[in-house]
Amino acid sequence: MSHKFKYSDFGEFLVQTDTIKQIIFPDNFGIMQTDSIVVNENIVIHRNNFSIQKDILLEYDFILNGISINISLDGGFEYKSHLSDFQILQQTDNTILTIGNKESGTVFHNKNNSLKNIIIFVKLDFLKQIFDDNNEMEKLISHIENKKNSKILKSRQSDILTKLCAYDIYNSSSKTNLDIMYIQSKVLEILSYELKDIFSNTQEKNATIKFCKYDIEALHLAKKILTQDLKNTPSLTELSRQIKLNEFKLKVGFKRLFGTSPYIFLLDYKLHEAKKLLKTSDLNVTEISSEMGYTQV
Repeated sequence: MSHKFKYSDFGEFLVQTDTIKQIIFPDNFGIMQTDSIVVNENIVIHRNNFSIQKDILLEYDFILNGISINISLDGGFEYKSHLSDFQILQQTDNTILTIGNKESGTVFHNKNNSLKNIIIFVKLDFLKQIFDDNNEMEKLISHIENKKNSKILKSRQSDILTKLCAYDIYNSSSKTNLDIMYIQSKVLEILSYELKDIFSNTQEKNATIKFCKYDIEALHLAKKILTQDLKNTPSLTELSRQIKLNEFKLKVGFKRLFGTSPYIFLLDYKLHEAKKLLKTSDLNVTEISSEMGYTQV
């Protein structure tokens, strides 16, 4: 017979050191260890390592307000929503994308079962920043804003590239801002792989947009501005004003001309420069992080 625990009761079983939370259930039911990484104000990652000795039911209530990407590296679980017909059966090498505002449900773990996975939570504000020129993503954002319950976007065997990124995230250090920058780049890779169906629809639509000589010159200027002062890089809105090109054309044109978005280009450029400074300068990690525009380590 399985035993039921509510998430609100986890505190009495909690042992925490730094970012790692360890739930030790009584009567040898099992141990759940979670390492939480705050990549930025809109992205949080949970790296989980569970060892379950007896059948156990865990009840959860949480606010999602965005997208979650659950990637199982080893083991699995069953989940049943209390709010809808939402149901998950996760297995090894399986990726599940869900979207919504709130969720409440029960997770069932079988006895003598282990689970290693990562869960990436991406908030609504980040989705708007990266994907607001995408019709399909606009529909998903509207679903969240209307405070609707969670739904599954897709559940399938993990794409090999997604799985490689997930292993990198699971095994990476997260002690310095350079580590966090690396993890963030892997999160963006996973988003691009898992949302590529949505991207393909947008690319077909945007292929008809024309760019004149002035637009092309403005886009090259935007790229130059982004790399001029890494400590004080402009927001997308500020960049749009500086080059006198609207934000929609800036994002679509930048992607067409340089093969990536301004945000991801800047992140990749900072990573490249940080690695170069580590090899060629006498600066320590704290000083390099400062040069890249990060003030704390």
